[in-house]
Amino acid sequence: MDCKSAQQMIMPYIEHKLSDRETEDFIEHVRGCKACSEELEVYFTIYYALEQLDDDSRDQDNYDMKELLERDLRQRESRVRKHNIMRFYRRLLAALAGILAAVLVVTAVQALISGSLESTTLYSLFAAETDPPARTEAETQPVSAVPEETERETNRKRQFVVTVPETEANQPAASEVLE
Repeated sequence: MDCKSAQQMIMPYIEHKLSDRETEDFIEHVRGCKACSEELEVYFTIYYALEQLDDDSRDQDNYDMKELLERDLRQRESRVRKHNIMRFYRRLLAALAGILAAVLVVTAVQALISGSLESTTLYSLFAAETDPPARTEAETQPVSAVPEETERETNRKRQFVVTVPETEANQPAASEVLE
């Protein structure tokens, strides 16, 4: 901003008629330009003094115009900063809402094309689907329909014990046993 533009903005600044962006630019220029700062101080003093004459209810003891102007500049800078922060967060929120809407539209289109919500990318990313546990060899063998004759349990795992009836061929002869 040049000095001519800043000097044209002095009265709109004092009357609170500048936008946040204009106020920010104006204050930045006035803080760096001694001539414009002095010009603002003169106009501010005149405006404030006239305002004090019109308003008899105010305490008119002692006024430090430089301090009043500095306080006004700080307050306006703070207000402009807060507005800029709020504008940033509004834009961020709008961008996030747009992204969310786009994701939902893409998901809806995928669901319409495929015919099910389970086949969409969003579902596959957030579904609480876990892989089934790996099956052991014993689980993959077919289960016989014949129940086991005897069952014995241990502390570690269940074991099935099958007893086979002894036949005469497998039994030792009585004469062999006696010997």
